[in-house]
Amino acid sequence: MIDNDLLVAKPVILAATGGTARHAMVVDDHLRPLFAFLRAIPLPTSLYAAPEDWGSAELGQRIGRAANELTMLLLSGAPSQIADANWSGHQHQFAGNATRSERSVEDVDFTTDLMRLATGGS
Repeated sequence: MIDNDLLVAKPVILAATGGTARHAMVVDDHLRPLFAFLRAIPLPTSLYAAPEDWGSAELGQRIGRAANELTMLLLSGAPSQIADANWSGHQHQFAGNATRSERSVEDVDFTTDLMRLATGGS
């Protein structure tokens, strides 16, 4: 499980590989809503590579386009502005590793049964 605030306003390139081109929509059909739910910023260009795509010029062009989108978004400063402007409007459950967290890892109660098991205790 990841901190639910970890990806707020983080740009992400959605990418996957698979055995056939028949699964190409998995990126936009399944990954895009997942990362939107996590409040990340999925870039417009997604990547999917089947075995026949490896080494093709088209795959390289798609990777270049996605990388360019990521670069332009990061250089614009928009992700930080989005996070800053909307942080108080989000519901935060733990926020232990998030950039703007109000609590830190020191606030985690490691004495619960579940946490003792997770850390190798009995």
